[in-house]
Amino acid sequence: DISSLLLPIKMIMNDNYAKDFSKKIRSSIETKMSGGEFIPASGSIPYGYLRNDEKKTFDIDVEVSHVIRKIYQLRAAGESFNAIAKILNEDGEKSPGNLRFVRGLTKNPKYEKSNWLRGAVKKICEDPVYIGSRVHGKVKRDRLGADKTRRDSDEWQIIENAHEPIVDKKLFDKVQKVNEKALQKLNARKS
Repeated sequence: DISSLLLPIKMIMNDNYAKDFSKKIRSSIETKMSGGEFIPASGSIPYGYLRNDEKKTFDIDVEVSHVIRKIYQLRAAGESFNAIAKILNEDGEKSPGNLRFVRGLTKNPKYEKSNWLRGAVKKICEDPVYIGSRVHGKVKRDRLGADKTRRDSDEWQIIENAHEPIVDKKLFDKVQKVNEKALQKLNARKS
């Protein structure tokens, strides 16, 4: 039967069409990223910022930007990530999950009373988004349906001055030095 012979050919043609279409979409997104026009979905906008669709950028979230500055100041003073999380919880500062719940961005009840965790503080302390840089390409999916994989920092696309910073470069750099020293101390203990 001729139709049974055409089926594999049609499948190959459809697969090639999907791959070609995927490459075009990815290329379009990469072009927008490099031009500073691409901003991620609302769910991945960093804590401390709000999405500005009109200008294709981030605006400072004045309700919680003071929390970012507090985190950086505490870390620059040598506080551990755990200690900072504890301070934020004691001060009643909204965690990223709790803020999303309060604003109706998630309805999952586990976020209603979610606290600050070490990992969230660490992520904030390492993210150049807070000095106005937008970073693309930290994770990559080779094809639709494949797992995302983390990329090395030298493969990231960093667009400086993409939006208004919450912390200045001097404070950010000081925190990076504290982070490096803490990591060296941790590695020395493991050896």
